[in-house]
Formats: sequence, C-alpha cells, structure tokens
Amino acid sequence: MGLGALTVVFHSSNSLPFDLPLQRLHLHCHPPDDGILVSHLVLQASSMRLSSPPVSVWTLRVRTSYLEGKNHIDLLIEDIGKWGANAVTIHGRSRQQRYSKLADWEYIYQCARKAPDALQVLGNGDVFTYLDWNRHKSDCPDLSTCMIARGALIKPWILTEIKEQRHWDISSGERLYILKEYVRFGLDHWGSDAKGI
Repeated sequence: MGLGALTVVFHSSNSLPFDLPLQRLHLHCHPPDDGILVSHLVLQASSMRLSSPPVSVWTLRVRTSYLEGKNHIDLLIEDIGKWGANAVTIHGRSRQQRYSKLADWEYIYQCARKAPDALQVLGNGDVFTYLDWNRHKSDCPDLSTCMIARGALIKPWILTEIKEQRHWDISSGERLYILKEYVRFGLDHWGSDAKGI
C-alpha cells in the first residue's frame, strides 16, 4: 500500500498550529517499500517525542493513496492516532490522480469518522468558497477543519470570505494590491532567483 507523499512535521510547542516546525520529514512512499518507510517514520516520531527538549506536537499530511482507486488511509487512521500524532491532513486525491479529478470528500469523511477522538483530521481539496468550507464542516462534524490550499492561490481573500461568511467580489485594484503584497512577502521570505526580478 503506497502512501504517496507523506509529510511529517514535528512542532516544538502546542500554542499555535503555525509554529515553526522543529523538524520536517518528507517521505515519498511507493510500493513495495512503504511498510519499511512507515516503520521508520514511527521510530523517528517516537524518538522526537522522547528527545530533549521533548517535541509536543507532530502532524502528518497524506494523500488517499499512491495509486488511484487503491485508497487505504482509512486502514491506517487508527494506527496514526496510536503512533501519537496530534493531527493528520488528508488530501482527497491519490498521487497518481494529481488534480485530474475532484477531491474525494466522502473518503475524507470516512477517515474522519474512523479516527480516534484525540486525532484531529483536516480535509484538503477543492475548497474555493466559504460555501465549500461550510458544506464540509456540516456534512462531517468529525472533521476538525478544512485546509485551504489552491483556493488561497486562486483567491487569496478566501479566508476573509470564510470568516465573514459572504462572497467578496473585490475590485481589480484590490486584487492587484493583494497580488502585489503576496509577491512582496514572497520576495521578503524567499528572496529572488539568480536572474532577479
């Protein structure tokens, strides 16, 4: 059972979900070696929990599977909780599928319902409006929240729409200002490439 892209983030504090990660481990698990990699992941997570200072939060980001039609995160969700993970973000697509089809929210809901109470499950995929957000939260109360990904790249103001529970049809000038700020923040954070701007 290939996991596809699996990201594990170890945080140094419980205070905010946006703390800088103490350590990030990114594994690409492909059949047939994923069992070995998952075992390594559990050992790595256990050692981080026991490190000094101890790591208090670790989260996983997974796809439904590596191959389309071979979903299996629902078979691992209880184990993920037993391993000590605090949260798992499930991207509702396989690695093979990429963005060729819509995210499988029914499968994300199935995983959220099977998860242990202590494990927060975040759903990810095709959240482009506050209505999408509301639908997923109401359709599955076991879902902790939804992750905004491409929706924020397409409409950086989507979080305002979710917060204010309304569509925000902003002017072209406001859109340009938001995009200029986005580029400025990116340059401040990552810098420019060798060619410059």
